[in-house]
Amino acid sequence: MRIRPVEKRRRSIRPSCEHLEPRLALHATGTGSAAALVATSASTVSHSFISLLPSTPTKSISTIPANGDLNPYGVARVPRGALVTNFNNSSNLQGTGTTIQKFFLNGTSKTWFTAPNGFGLTDAIGVLSKGFVFVGSVPTTDGTSATVQQGSLLVLNRFGQKIGNLKNANLLDGPWGMAVNDKGDNAQIFISNVLNGTITRLNVTIKNGLPDITRAVQIAMGYTTQTSASALVLGPTGLAYNNQTNVLYVASTADNAIYGIPNASSLQIAINKGVAVVENNSNLHGPVGLTFAPNGDLLVTNGDAVNPDANNPSLLLEFRPRGAFVNSISLDPAEGAAFGLVVKKVGRQFWLATVNDDTNALDIWVVS
Repeated sequence: MRIRPVEKRRRSIRPSCEHLEPRLALHATGTGSAAALVATSASTVSHSFISLLPSTPTKSISTIPANGDLNPYGVARVPRGALVTNFNNSSNLQGTGTTIQKFFLNGTSKTWFTAPNGFGLTDAIGVLSKGFVFVGSVPTTDGTSATVQQGSLLVLNRFGQKIGNLKNANLLDGPWGMAVNDKGDNAQIFISNVLNGTITRLNVTIKNGLPDITRAVQIAMGYTTQTSASALVLGPTGLAYNNQTNVLYVASTADNAIYGIPNASSLQIAINKGVAVVENNSNLHGPVGLTFAPNGDLLVTNGDAVNPDANNPSLLLEFRPRGAFVNSISLDPAEGAAFGLVVKKVGRQFWLATVNDDTNALDIWVVS
């Protein structure tokens, strides 16, 4: 992986990708004008995307590869389908899954990438239009939080071949969720770190056919983190970036809240969490997955590891960007089944793809 030189006084990232350095040490609180910026992202539509979903998935495809990996976590769009990461191995030990499955529009799938043993591939997966895939890893040695490790960020090419592995104890401390601001030859990758409760932004330039990381900075901190017997670790998870308002939304599982980070593409200091957009204990039960509906609303999945409600397990929720609750449905009768999700436009239809950790399947809901 090539690293482009940066101007004087900025710290460049070494070709080994082992020495990412934060830009500064200042902190600020998410108050004042930040709240107004998040408020301007309100949706003007009145209908509910969830109300358009069929009562059951249109398709349900197994995510279990030939090696038996379980517990699908992340899902990302690719031109002719989707990629899904597996967090557990065939013995169902958390943080030991190694595979990424590629799913095609016709319902078939194949193993697209296999990492070395024990990587534990997470919900942090993003695809650039130039064909590069970034995917997070949070490994364990025995499937328990007692042995959880810092992890790293793998960089893959369009053929599923590893071309880099980024590590940094502060900026990549448990890469757990991801959002991408893709501009073609340039991109920004936002990463939530589940072990130290921070958000990192990587600025990437495609040069000579390879990604150059020209800038790495922590843009938010202060999210609650804790270990969990059922979910391994809890902290900031799902991310969704609105490039029209420049707001990055964060599903903070342990805080049981969704925050908005204004000016996410240009922040040079780490603010404290950002602005609380959704703090709704009646509906939020450990939010994990996060994306946008076609109408601009936020779609959120509950992981049920925080504030669980046995009568409303594995919810998919819809909120207006200002935080007003719109609608919800249960994705599975078991608690803890919902995790990653993505919306993909296919012709004149929208496909909502959700991973189901209970059935080890990718469920696809087609809306015309």
